[in-house]
Amino acid sequence: MYHIELEFIKEKVIRIYKEMLSVPLEVMDKGSFDTLTNVDLAIEETLIKEIKKAFPHDSIISEEFNPLGKVKGRTWVIDPIDGTVNFSRGGTNFGIQIALFDNNEVVLSYMYFPRYNDEYYAILDEGAYFNNKRIMHQLTPVSHTIMSFSDFFVNDPKANKFIENLLLNVKNDIFRTRFIGCSSVDFASLAVGTTDALVMRTNNLWDLAPGYLLVKEAGCTIINEKTLDYNFDDYALIAVNNKAFIEVLKKALLK
Repeated sequence: MYHIELEFIKEKVIRIYKEMLSVPLEVMDKGSFDTLTNVDLAIEETLIKEIKKAFPHDSIISEEFNPLGKVKGRTWVIDPIDGTVNFSRGGTNFGIQIALFDNNEVVLSYMYFPRYNDEYYAILDEGAYFNNKRIMHQLTPVSHTIMSFSDFFVNDPKANKFIENLLLNVKNDIFRTRFIGCSSVDFASLAVGTTDALVMRTNNLWDLAPGYLLVKEAGCTIINEKTLDYNFDDYALIAVNNKAFIEVLKKALLK
């Protein structure tokens, strides 16, 4: 199931992004400490039009034009440029990511990383794929865990304290830490084993839903800040490729 939707979104995302290459980049402030570009807006607007044309009864949640939308029936979630700050500075760690909900669960995930020409996708109960090859789950020993963290947040001391405490409490039990500044790269890296654990402190569906299905279908375990099964209303998403690492997290989260 959902292969028609997958092929549709793959073709649209790549074509639309390539069309944007000829557009001069304009960088704007989005609030006091965030960035937006004309490319974000153009990609999102065009994707929405294409989805509505092909699937007129589907709902859409998108970062810039409909961030307060709710999942109802079939719902697409769009992040036109994930890692906009990286993109606006000429960096490579950014991507376009999309998910599809059906009956209140994520059934399709797609990510495209233009600077590497890499694609990741997952379909519920059909596995996760990197450049059309199925991702095979491989365990990393706990002692060699590389863990990535979502960024710190301006004017959110609670979230910053959560990330800071977790980082400090696990630093002696893990191999390396990473702050990439792009949730799609965080999730994709975990899916293929470049990293082994991640923590995301956000409730934005466009940051979470695509990666959630990707790493789940890649064989990872996803929990919340209480080390219970995760749902999108939880305070934090934590994903690991080795369940044994959860014992380390339990001790860290209780300190």
